[in-house]
Parts: sequence; structure tokens; C-alpha cells
Amino acid sequence: LLGARLMLDVHDLMTANYMAKFGTGENDWPIKALKIEQRISANFADHVFCADHNQQDYLVDHCGVARQKVTVLMNLPNVTLFAPVKTEQKGDTFRIVYHGTIAHRLGIDLIVRAVARASNRIPVELWIYGSGDYLPEALALSLELGLKGKAHFSRKFFPVEQIPQMVSGMDLGIIGNRRNLACDQYMLPVKLLEYVYLGVPVLAPRLAVIARYFDDAMVRYYDPEDIEQMADAIEDLYHDREAREQLARTAYTFYHDHNPAVQSDRYLDLLAAPDTSVGTGRERLV
Repeated sequence: LLGARLMLDVHDLMTANYMAKFGTGENDWPIKALKIEQRISANFADHVFCADHNQQDYLVDHCGVARQKVTVLMNLPNVTLFAPVKTEQKGDTFRIVYHGTIAHRLGIDLIVRAVARASNRIPVELWIYGSGDYLPEALALSLELGLKGKAHFSRKFFPVEQIPQMVSGMDLGIIGNRRNLACDQYMLPVKLLEYVYLGVPVLAPRLAVIARYFDDAMVRYYDPEDIEQMADAIEDLYHDREAREQLARTAYTFYHDHNPAVQSDRYLDLLAAPDTSVGTGRERLV
């Protein structure tokens, strides 16, 4: 009311997350209400930021937000905090890392089952950093599948500054997201972007939002929720170090097009612009 400009930062789409978590559909009343809330919030703000281009399309096509009012600012690593940490590889054990929220929709159980299958054929360890409502089930499942001493859980969240130390030197970063509306279309995993930035090859499900940015030369894909494919891919990558290194090098080209420093400047330009809703050209920085 006193003239301050307002920015709306959309990191996740409430509608898609709600549908994924509670099994509702586009025409159910909670989703219709959330779309109205999203439209009102966006109209009230001077400018809207979102985390990927699929989210931008959703805000425009499903929530009625003007495209010129939305700028994509991806959840890229902070270059002042993220730098690979040199670590010494000891032994022949293939070390796989997952960090972040421990949730069923993110396929933690699928990861544990795939690693258990692969552990019958290769020396492998799974390191899971993070916490969440699915942690007790994941712990129980790892013991049930005989992964004691092979699956390591931090059982707590961590400062973002610790991610380079935890991830650098790992042989493989793994994504287990299930195929649902949120994960398939609108949830580009931040951990994937962090693995890529730190030079760790990635094994991920072939989901639409991931495939929009990463092709087969950048990420080793498996069919979503296919545990056997995931286990086979782990075994293949264990035996082919050159393939892992090639994946990591090629994936890093993502940052040629999505540079964190350029994105930071874009954000500051939009904050400094006197009015991002008019045709200054500054709102069309995506």
C-alpha cells in the first residue's frame, strides 16, 4: 500500500504436490481452490519467480498468470559455497550417494531395493544424508534386505555448506523419484543439479522435467520405478569408470546454458527494475 514492490518466489507448485501426496485430480475442489490462490498471489505480486520452465508453463496455462510476469530462476548451486572437495578413493567399493528429503514419493525405498539387488553382484555402499517422514521405513527396509554395514543413514538434515564434502568423491549420485504429476512434470531435483556441478555422474528416472534439460549423454536413465533396471545400471556403471567420467563431463555442459552467476545478475536486475510488469524488456530475461 505504501509502494513497495512484491516478488512471489514459487519453488514448488502446491497444486502438483497436493495431487501427488493426496491422490486428488485437477477437477477436485482443493486443486481448484489452490489454482485460484496461486492466481491471486501472482496478480498481487509485481513479478513471479519459479524454479524451472515446466513450472512457468503451468503458471501460465493452468493458473492464468501472464507469461511476461514470470521469470525462471533455477535452484542452481551457490558458487560461493559449492566447489568439489578432493577425496582419496579407498578400496574397490562403489559408493552411491543420495541427499535430501526422505520421502516415499522420492523413491527412497526403490533406491534401497536396487542397491540391495546390486550388492549381490558388486561391492557397493549407499550413503543417505537427510531426514523425513519415510526415514523409519527406509531404515527398517535396509535391515530387512541385508544392507547392514552397506547402507549408511545420517538420520538428520545438514547445512548446505556440507554438501560438497558429503558428495565429492562419490562414484554415483542417485535419484529415485516416482512417476507422479509433481515429480514427472514440475519437480526438477535440486540434488541432481548439485551432483552435476560437483562432477558426480547421475543415475535418474526418465521423467519429463529431467529429460527437458538432460539427454542420454548427460545422465544414465532408467524407467521410473523399475528396480531391476536401476540395479543393472548401478552394476554397469561400476564396471565402466570411463562411462561415469564421460557422463559427468557431458552433464556439466548444462551450466554453459544455465550459469549461476548470470542467473544471479538476472535476479538483481529484476529487483532493481522500477516496474517489471511493463514492456521494459527486463522481464523477458528467461
